[in-house]
This record gives sequence, C-alpha cells and structure tokens, in this order.
Amino acid sequence: MFRARFCYRTEPFSGAVVITIFTYSKEEGFLAGIPVENLPERLRDPRRLIWVDLESATTEEALILSRDFNFHPLAIEDCIAETLLPKIDDFGDYLFLVFHGSRPGTDKPFETAEINFFLGANYLVTYHDVPSRSINRTKERCIKMSPAMTQGVDFLLHDILDGLVDNYFPILDRFD
Repeated sequence: MFRARFCYRTEPFSGAVVITIFTYSKEEGFLAGIPVENLPERLRDPRRLIWVDLESATTEEALILSRDFNFHPLAIEDCIAETLLPKIDDFGDYLFLVFHGSRPGTDKPFETAEINFFLGANYLVTYHDVPSRSINRTKERCIKMSPAMTQGVDFLLHDILDGLVDNYFPILDRFD
C-alpha cells in the first residue's frame, strides 16, 4: 500500500538546481522530498529502494556521488564531463550507463542531452545538466502512485529509458 509525503516541486524548471530523492519500502511506503542529509541513513537499509535525481548539480552537490555512494572516480568524471557516445560500465556493485535523450525547442534541427545513470541493487542515481522529459514523466508517475518505484530500481530505469526512446519518434517522423 502506498503512503506518500509530498515535497516535490511541480512548477516548470527555471534552471535552479534540483536534487530529488524518492524512497520506497513496504514499511514506509513511497516518500518524496527526502532531505539530502538523510541519504546515508536511508542507504544503509538494503530493503529500501532509493532514487536520487541530480539536475544541474554544482560541484559541491555532486559530492553525493563520491561521499554517499562511493562511485568510481572515472564514472563521476564521465558524469561531469560530456560523454559523446552511449556506454555501459560494470563496476561490480553497480552499473554506470550514459544515454542521450532528444532535446526539443532548440534552434538546431536535432540536439541531444546526456543522462547518466548509476544502477545498484536498491538504488538508481540519475545525473543530468538540463531538464529531462523522460525523467520528469517518471517522477510524475511515481508521485501519482504508479507502480514504477515499487517494482524495483531496474524497472524505474526501464521506465525512464522507455520514455527517452519514445521522445525520439516525433523527431524521426520529421525525417520521413
């Protein structure tokens, strides 16, 4: 059964830094807007599913990646620097993935935006410099009590990637 506490911003993004933390456990249900300082405590419980989304993070805010998750420095470097090609790296306890979503509304006929993912046994971390339609859609689904978060972080990743692929179809239709 879902129980939710909402602290999520739903107004359009204005370029402000956004770090969103969602958690789900059978005991607590779905929780949104977890404070960053509570993240280490929440990570200690392997039964708790955690999604951390970092959008336009500063260098200081990106310290979550090394301090709280202990991700490999090369993976963190790939997050901060632009990676032109998609990739998947297996670091044993987690996978690091880089994908590119389509960006509408730019003056170029086709432009992409990088999204970085860290997928662990009970967490998903997303890192991106610009708003992502697929990530925002999945956040909205979580908030509206969809089963996206309850089915596991791998299902959550699938939901985001499914939206990312769907967003390419209008662009591809223009080429026909």
